[in-house]
Amino acid sequence: MSVLPAAPPPQTASAPPEAASAPPEAASAPPEAASAQPEAASATPEVQAPAARPPQPPTAPSVARARSRCEHMRLSFQCIECKGPSICEHARVRTRCRACGGKSICEHNRTRSRCRLCLGGAICQHGRERRVCRACAGSGVCQHRQLRVRCRTCSPVQHAMHCMRSRTAGMLRRAGLVKQHATNKYLGCSGDEFSSHIAAKMDTWNAMPMHADMQMTRDNIEIDHIKPCAAALPSEFEAITHFTNTQPLLKTANRVKSSKWSEADDAFWRANIAWNVAFRDIYWPLACQ
Repeated sequence: MSVLPAAPPPQTASAPPEAASAPPEAASAPPEAASAQPEAASATPEVQAPAARPPQPPTAPSVARARSRCEHMRLSFQCIECKGPSICEHARVRTRCRACGGKSICEHNRTRSRCRLCLGGAICQHGRERRVCRACAGSGVCQHRQLRVRCRTCSPVQHAMHCMRSRTAGMLRRAGLVKQHATNKYLGCSGDEFSSHIAAKMDTWNAMPMHADMQMTRDNIEIDHIKPCAAALPSEFEAITHFTNTQPLLKTANRVKSSKWSEADDAFWRANIAWNVAFRDIYWPLACQ
């Protein structure tokens, strides 16, 4: 009689125990998730809005910078009035003084960084100072393609001061004198005060009904010396350069006025205009009528 081989044990019978063991693992997962929720819930109350920071005291560099300013609101070591250590015997910054041979002066007797022959760092590819080069769109050029500090629209105060600076230098040059002070000292006021003086006279002109068709704006006026420089005596130089001798005039009117002046105009100027801060009218000389 033949013996049959024993049948292999069935493999499917062991699978259910493995599958049966899986649910306990899955069943153990919810407690972990459940335990995570209380942790998240407990973490929420701990979040608080940040407290406002108290004002911080100035840092050491800013304090040092403020202390380095003198009473003239300049860097004390570069202030001419305070005779700072960086000021030479010629009343200039020593490094930029040509007479002292300052290290910022090149062999061409110019500021080294602005010298075209030395190809200074401030010179652009067009042979101009990069800051004021229109082709390079320098930072000193405004949207009207004018120098920012001389633009009527962008910097009316600086524009007015630039006009007075050139006028004062021209008067001194024609008189054979040398400019020794800042323009503010010749004017007797600051730039903002001078701009307010011109604006007040413009308002007086524009308020008159007869000038409704000839309104003054910053774009159509010029700064005029009431008593012309050509008619002034050497002893009247301070009164001529003072801001009370200035007024706005329309460009066409200023061309007509020119340097016309008469003895009657001079008598009225001495009695009512010279050094008189309260005079806000526009004066038209009798010599022009």
